Amino acid sequence: VSTQSTWGITKIQMPSGILQRLLDIVIAVAPTLGYVDQYKVIKNARSIGNFSTDVCAILILANILRIFFWIGNRFDTALLVQSIFMILAQLLLLRTCLQNSPKRQPIVKFSPKTIGAFWRWSDYGSYLEFLLCFWVAVGFLSLLFVRVPLFVELLGFASVSIEACLGLPQLLRNYRTKQTEGVSVPLILSWFIGDALKTVYYIAMAQPFQFILCGFVQLIVDIIILGQLKVYGKSTKTKPE
Repeated sequence: VSTQSTWGITKIQMPSGILQRLLDIVIAVAPTLGYVDQYKVIKNARSIGNFSTDVCAILILANILRIFFWIGNRFDTALLVQSIFMILAQLLLLRTCLQNSPKRQPIVKFSPKTIGAFWRWSDYGSYLEFLLCFWVAVGFLSLLFVRVPLFVELLGFASVSIEACLGLPQLLRNYRTKQTEGVSVPLILSWFIGDALKTVYYIAMAQPFQFILCGFVQLIVDIIILGQLKVYGKSTKTKPE
């Protein structure tokens, strides 16, 4: 059995009951599991290595926007829960990164005057202050325009556009440094597998077109980063002592 979505995408009838609930749990929890290994890598090395904290920024901001998008366009609840879990996971990972990074000098705190140092602040509190301001600002706009279809669609596109850039900071950092030391291989593999599965899920469940487009873009970036892990990882191992 299948139905047609508003975007002309055929929705496949998914199994009901226990199987459906298990699928929802996997969708909600699985994307955060890859970051467990990255957390361990940083804790064990006591250094963030070549890991880019911009990944945390992208995921937190994109998922905040997705939560407000859900208010105007009620997609699957499992994806809403996924966003909540992802925000919590990235806040923990960000804190771990700051604890295991060299202290920034001079100390830079979040304020309108330090916009040039965006996401390069010295203390965890500054990140929380910015995120609270961002949440309130988006919430206020959503309260005013939640019944305006164009605003809701733009909110969705903003969310997936930011999320589609997830791998770009890591890809660019790998390219600039020509190394991937400190980057969790299981994390990148989880990106690829997760993005492939969620793209299929989005298509099968006829989720908003924004989600499907985001999935395909992320898959391309994932493949490039996997190539970097192979090329730069090999060159790092062959460097002379």
